Amino acid sequence: QGHPDWAIDFQGIKKVSQRLPKEYARNGKFFNFDKLDKSKTRTAWYATYSSVGRNAPEVIWHGDSWFAGARERLYGNTFYGYNMDMIEVCKTSDYCDFFLWKFDQAKKAKPVIDGLYFDLWGPSACDRKDHNHGYTDTNGVRKSTIPVREHRKWLELIYLYCKEKSNNAPIVCHVSGATAHIAGYSFADYLLDGELWFDKLAQDRSYKSMTLDMARSEILPHIWGPGIIWLSELHRAKGYVPADQQKTWSLSPWAMRHFSGLLLLHDVLPDRTSLFETARKIYLALDKFNLKDKDIYLPYWENCGITGSNDGKNTAITGYLKKEEARMLLVVFNNFDYQLNAKVNLDVKKIFGKNSKINVKDLETGKKLFSNVNNFTISVSQRNFRLLEVSL
Repeated sequence: QGHPDWAIDFQGIKKVSQRLPKEYARNGKFFNFDKLDKSKTRTAWYATYSSVGRNAPEVIWHGDSWFAGARERLYGNTFYGYNMDMIEVCKTSDYCDFFLWKFDQAKKAKPVIDGLYFDLWGPSACDRKDHNHGYTDTNGVRKSTIPVREHRKWLELIYLYCKEKSNNAPIVCHVSGATAHIAGYSFADYLLDGELWFDKLAQDRSYKSMTLDMARSEILPHIWGPGIIWLSELHRAKGYVPADQQKTWSLSPWAMRHFSGLLLLHDVLPDRTSLFETARKIYLALDKFNLKDKDIYLPYWENCGITGSNDGKNTAITGYLKKEEARMLLVVFNNFDYQLNAKVNLDVKKIFGKNSKINVKDLETGKKLFSNVNNFTISVSQRNFRLLEVSL
């Protein structure tokens, strides 16, 4: 993890795959990445951003000049295992050269490797004079600074290599709320967020207190630029609950659907991590609608012609419009602790450009619900949502 080397042999992949749901296996055999059809697929291989394995030969030889700060800083400890024993690094020019060289060597040895997924993304603070970082305050105490320019330049180097020399291989950066350093993330295709919600989940035993405005500010991808992948690891939340309460703690039965609804309202697809069955059903429904990037996003907080149970606090309705096909996907969301008979009122002329009656079906079940109407009422269970297709 802390060194640019990858588990690329079949046995290594099989060992990892044994922890994954059986749906990841094909014909009873674990997926062999060496046989990946690269004409249809691109991958992003796990790597770290702020740390490097301290036991790698290159680090033993040169690590003293790579430390972020005057003292060696460890990420994790040896209790995690040999490969988790890492030091935080500063992006010195020689470290950047080393990483790119190692990445290039790995790709030449194993062409199956495409791009990279960078974890441990927080840029390491540095106070070293020989790196031209840090400053001395009025009391003579050495303070650290965040070398955003160096981080950005290093990522640009990796990004350009992947785009020019590696068949447009993807770069994914795990940020999880580190928006203060957004300038350092510019050279990426996708940003991965989400882990900061664990505290809220453990505190409230659910996402009950996740208000829509809170979710909007945390989730909305349009403030970033690159696309968003949301880390939906609900199973990890229990580790954040006080130890004396863990035996009696469990996720609410509606938690995964509620969480997915919050994402869909804000133009983000739920990741499959710990939401596998929930996400699979949602993806199958979205495939029926054939959701595409060019579809028009009609968020619940704007005057888009969608009204009714859409107060932006406890109820919300977001639309995705295929205007040329006269079809629209609706996400009807209930943030109450009881079943809601949600009202959906549509300004058909404003949305579709002509007056007409509409037809409505449930995208998840395929059931036809209403024909030749303008407005309708639909039941939405506690902390849940409905995916509906509206057509003229």
